[in-house]
Amino acid sequence: MIDIFNSCRSEADSVAVSVSVGLPSVVVEHWGVWVECEVAPQGTVRTPLPLAYNISNHGSHTAELALSMQVSDAFMFAGHKEVCIVVFVCCG
Repeated sequence: MIDIFNSCRSEADSVAVSVSVGLPSVVVEHWGVWVECEVAPQGTVRTPLPLAYNISNHGSHTAELALSMQVSDAFMFAGHKEVCIVVFVCCG
């Protein structure tokens, strides 16, 4: 329930208005998907810079993720890439 109050203080004889509106409930769950990125501490010009993403699911449900990498003119072979993955629940 949300309450909305409106009052106009510019006039002495104005009436304050109060309206209550019911809102639907929303269920929010903690999924527990963790993403870690491993990057080399330094890079060299015109050599590949390896990146490693570790994705783990510490939640109670299997997670389906859509990953997208945007195009960049500053990097070779950095075209638009999309992949869909399923991350299963970790054991232990």
